[in-house]
Amino acid sequence: MTEGEVVARLLLLQHENDPFTVLVDIVKKSHLAEKLQAWKDRGYVSSYKGDAPISDDITLKNDSVIRFNVKHPFSLVARKTELTFYVNGDNHRIMYIQRQSTTDSELLNQCNGVMEVTSEKYGKPTVIGELQFAIPKDAIPVKIKTFSEKNESLFRLLAERVTVRNWKTLSRRLGVAQHHIDRVEMSGGNVDQIRDMLLLWEANVSKEDLITYTILHALNNEGMGKLANDIKQMTGFYFTHL
Repeated sequence: MTEGEVVARLLLLQHENDPFTVLVDIVKKSHLAEKLQAWKDRGYVSSYKGDAPISDDITLKNDSVIRFNVKHPFSLVARKTELTFYVNGDNHRIMYIQRQSTTDSELLNQCNGVMEVTSEKYGKPTVIGELQFAIPKDAIPVKIKTFSEKNESLFRLLAERVTVRNWKTLSRRLGVAQHHIDRVEMSGGNVDQIRDMLLLWEANVSKEDLITYTILHALNNEGMGKLANDIKQMTGFYFTHL
């Protein structure tokens, strides 16, 4: 080991309330137990066979660029899927896993996935670790639900017109769970992530008419009356008190 290098390990954890939220940390070997406890206190645990996926020892130089990727049928959603490693710095990244569309029946209910971690070495990307994660079976839809044509148009308009900053307050008014709001924010307002968030919200609305009504009510309360009026005209949905 040369000067400026350190022995570290890769650590992958998943949020206890949302296994699609993953945290990868590059930890000095001597600090491993301390880091595991610190992340556990913040709700990050392992759901893969009960033990946290930890790599073998790796030697890294200061300023090394580390990249993350997951294998099919999963993909990563994050503003950044890489980080620059600093020997005395904070070297973690929080990302979100989503399932890619597949028609392969063997992959539809696949629960275990692999995150591949690479580093630039001698000018070429080199695999420095593979970490396994697990998604509970009941979190993977066997059949992908689709919106009605009416809601598809409505949600697409919302995704295009509402800023990431406004999504946070609007989503809270709709009653969306915080970890789904965080996922949209982390993705930078990715349309597919917004669609998934609204899909989960829609599934919990008891009546079809309440979907449009609740969205219009939330938009008006957030000062987005112009968008609310555009939705009224598009859907032909009117309430005299809105």
